[in-house]
Amino acid sequence: MGASLNPDTFTKGGLIQDVDVEIIGGRYTLEPPEGYTQKDRIFAELDLKVLDTDEETTQYWSAGKNSDFTPSANSLEAVPTGSRTALNDNSNFAIFILNLVNCEFPKKLLTDSLDCLFGTQIHVVRIPAPEREGLVGGKGKDDGRKPQILVPNRLIKLPGEKAKAGARKKGAASATSATPAASTPVADLDPESEALLAVTEIMAEGKAMPIPLLKAACIRRHMKTDTAVRNQIVAKAGDADWLAAQGFTVEAGVVQPAA
Repeated sequence: MGASLNPDTFTKGGLIQDVDVEIIGGRYTLEPPEGYTQKDRIFAELDLKVLDTDEETTQYWSAGKNSDFTPSANSLEAVPTGSRTALNDNSNFAIFILNLVNCEFPKKLLTDSLDCLFGTQIHVVRIPAPEREGLVGGKGKDDGRKPQILVPNRLIKLPGEKAKAGARKKGAASATSATPAASTPVADLDPESEALLAVTEIMAEGKAMPIPLLKAACIRRHMKTDTAVRNQIVAKAGDADWLAAQGFTVEAGVVQPAA
């Protein structure tokens, strides 16, 4: 079971700004964002669509130490691996969730899995990150500016509901439909075949890829696939023995490109 996103369980311890967005996907990852030199963190990575545009962006929040949590097989949960069983309420992602709840996102809808956030529409702004003594390696410090955190400050709609009347800013009349995109029918997909196709296409880019990143790439390719089937696809893509049986070379948890 992963760490709950309910703030009541928190324990102590590509920039966008001032826009309306929808959370369209996400994952936990051990791979730090570009420019982030601290390597001992797990990150929550959310895919955001800027409403009324075709712009999509991926934003990152540190969610704790990688000695305390690791991504689940489907990358949607932060699985405890140490003594800590809940997110630290001083982590950037905990601050994001706390602000979401302050915008009246119901705590009862928050689960262990990031997909409880998918379909949520919010207005986001940046706020100063709290002072953390002894923390180094975050972005934005070399130029003297204090680090900032992207957080929601207004809830536009919950997953599966229509946008609240008057919640959108002027000029934002065509809100993204509240009806979720149709999932690919389960009967039309064979998880093993889809996993092989996804991994083959990803590795055709010619770059070595750690298995967690390979799984995250598979998730991105199957965001509209039925959750149960997607989990099976990702599980196959993350299985080193299965990958080896399909002809891929796996060394120390890293899948190597074809020679």
